[in-house]
Amino acid sequence: MSCQCPKQENIDNDPSIMIIDVRTPAEYKSGHIPKAVNIPLDKADKIKSLFKNMDTIIYVYCLSGARSSKACNYFSKIGYTNVTNIGAVGNWLCYS
Repeated sequence: MSCQCPKQENIDNDPSIMIIDVRTPAEYKSGHIPKAVNIPLDKADKIKSLFKNMDTIIYVYCLSGARSSKACNYFSKIGYTNVTNIGAVGNWLCYS
C-alpha cells in the first residue's frame, strides 16, 4: 500500500479502476474526484457489496489522508489485494 497519485490516463482508460472517497456524505457532496464512489469510513464494510472482485484496483482518498489510510488498512485486511491510498483529495491536483 502506498500514497501516490494515479496517472490520469490509467483512470480514464480502465473502467475496472475504482476510486473511493471515504469522507462523510456532506464532504463528498461539496466536491469529489470524478468517478469516485462515496463509502464513508464508518461504513467501510459496504465495499464488500459494491466490489466483489478482491483484485479490483482501488484508489482511496479523504480530506487529509488519515481516514483513507485507515480504510486502506481495513480493505487490505479483509482481502482486497490492490489498494492504494492517494491520501488527501488535494493530491488529485498533482495531475488533473
